[in-house]
Amino acid sequence: IKTYYGLEDVLINEMAEKKFPTPRKLNRAVAFEGDWKDIVRANYEFHTALAVLINVQNATIEDEKDLYDLASIVQWSDWFDVNTTFVVKGFVDSDIFRHSQYPNLVIKDAIVDHFKAIDNKRPSIDKDNADVVIDVHIAQKKVTLSINTSGSPLFHRGYRGRAGKAPINEVLASGMILLSGWDKKSPFVDPFCGSGTIPIEAGIMANGIAPNIYRKKFAFQKMLPLKGSSIEKDIREGLNYRPQRDLAPIVGSDSDPEMIRIAQSNLKNTSLARTVQFQIKDIKDVAPPAHGSGIMITNPPYGERLNDDDIEQLYSQLGSTMKHQFPGYDCWVISSDLEAFKYVGLHASPKIKLYNAKLECRFNHYKIFEGTK
Repeated sequence: IKTYYGLEDVLINEMAEKKFPTPRKLNRAVAFEGDWKDIVRANYEFHTALAVLINVQNATIEDEKDLYDLASIVQWSDWFDVNTTFVVKGFVDSDIFRHSQYPNLVIKDAIVDHFKAIDNKRPSIDKDNADVVIDVHIAQKKVTLSINTSGSPLFHRGYRGRAGKAPINEVLASGMILLSGWDKKSPFVDPFCGSGTIPIEAGIMANGIAPNIYRKKFAFQKMLPLKGSSIEKDIREGLNYRPQRDLAPIVGSDSDPEMIRIAQSNLKNTSLARTVQFQIKDIKDVAPPAHGSGIMITNPPYGERLNDDDIEQLYSQLGSTMKHQFPGYDCWVISSDLEAFKYVGLHASPKIKLYNAKLECRFNHYKIFEGTK
């Protein structure tokens, strides 16, 4: 199961809570041995999973012919039929290949030749919306071939129609919430909510809703081992998608009215209308929805989105708001602008390294006590 850097242990904890087979920690992933029920559940139920892969071949190669031969060993027609579209994607860091995309073409040819040898038909390639994704990982001479049972990344939850600039995706948002240790019972605030991803993910989590219950398409739905099976139907029927009552407030705010309109539109694609609230507010006017302890998790603007003066003013105001308006709260802020954190004016601990796409970020924790200076 692929995940983001820094979220491997979070995913392992999720797996333990769901009583999954014991996982093995990898780099940006965890591995486990399971069955098709586990695969379907993993696609639906894990907040921090990016993709669920089935490993079908591992080997050491010396040249491109070895790669073709390795891909030819796999009985691809046991996994999907000739009418299924596919695409080959992956990671290549090898001196064997001059172009990083060339191994994908070699594997694609091997798959097409496999089907042509069976009934002289060839499956179609769909680079944008394939039914099945073949994942290749090449580190120098070591090759791993896998079938991606998710298809598109699992941060495509199915509820987000639009997004703002540099949004936090759903998997990273969930990872941040789980890293924060939020108890899912105390108030939750995001004062820079943008298109609403962080509050919506918090709402999904607080209600015990499977994060991908709103998603319609998975690659495993096109795979032959599940053809005629009721596994997915049975699992979906056992998942919760109904919101609970009397939960603590989950509030997202933003100074941009258009962002709030987008957030409310995304919220309508879920069952969380009574759980999550969005409002138009500038950071200086944000206050907690209730007295006592709670949590703030936010992704303020940074980098190219602001000039230096704006950054200093915004992060300084964020620090002031946290200090004066949120005593008793645990406040968490993610940013790739590490210099901007100094304008917050508060001591942060811990400072967790994460990535938003290719941007290296820090996820900083500020414990706000009464009388914090």
